[in-house]
Amino acid sequence: PTATVTLDTFRITPDDSLMYNVVAEMPGTDPEAGSYIICAHYDAIGSRSRSSHMASIGETDCDPDAGIYNDCSWRWQDHPAPGADDNGSGVAVVLEAARALAQAPTPPWSIRFIAWSGEELGLWGSKHYAEAARQADDHILGVLNFDMIGFNDLANRIELVSNPASQWLIDHLIATNNRYDIGLQIDVLADPFAGLSDHAPFWARGYDAILGIENYLPTDSTHASVLNGDYRVNSQYHTVADLPDSINWELVADITRLTVAALAQFSQEQGL
Repeated sequence: PTATVTLDTFRITPDDSLMYNVVAEMPGTDPEAGSYIICAHYDAIGSRSRSSHMASIGETDCDPDAGIYNDCSWRWQDHPAPGADDNGSGVAVVLEAARALAQAPTPPWSIRFIAWSGEELGLWGSKHYAEAARQADDHILGVLNFDMIGFNDLANRIELVSNPASQWLIDHLIATNNRYDIGLQIDVLADPFAGLSDHAPFWARGYDAILGIENYLPTDSTHASVLNGDYRVNSQYHTVADLPDSINWELVADITRLTVAALAQFSQEQGL
């Protein structure tokens, strides 16, 4: 099926710059069946960059070895924010899932592939979209949000975050992982207060949504996954060192396979 791509525009305040969510919708066979959303934010930030990170990008006024610390702080106007893991990895899932699902048989419901703006500033893109959806009584069946999924090189692992109402989505993803032998280690965090990504505005407006993330939180050295040797603290999080060569692309591919299989199987006449 052919997707229709639109730009969903908004401003945080009337005086701010125009911001853009990118929305592609692939229609289903039943206009009354509702829709699923596969999504990730595309903005990035480097605010946790250390002096060593800044020196590595050639910041001439930041050379710790020489005792120069005049300009070691990250400035959004001047310094890069590569965002390969946070959140190029999530956007990769959205784009590849769109490519794959466009070649699959059409399901009854629509699928929307959305890249959010303004997540790092306060989830602004998803807040804008979720509020408009609620005001329009939009029939959103479930939201699969991916944010930072590619840094882990210790285990083929993803953490799925859910509130109680969305647990069925977690159960479905786990069953899909097992049914098709995708091979992911899936850890579950059931926490209705885990609001640090674009699933949260949908929870707040009564929609079912989950977050797929490499670890919640990615810098928590006391997390069980770190203590168990399944994850190492992401020192590149929100820094200029969040580069593509740090990504475990096979892990990103497996998470994409899980996402595609979770939705594509329903287009099969006998279920699988």
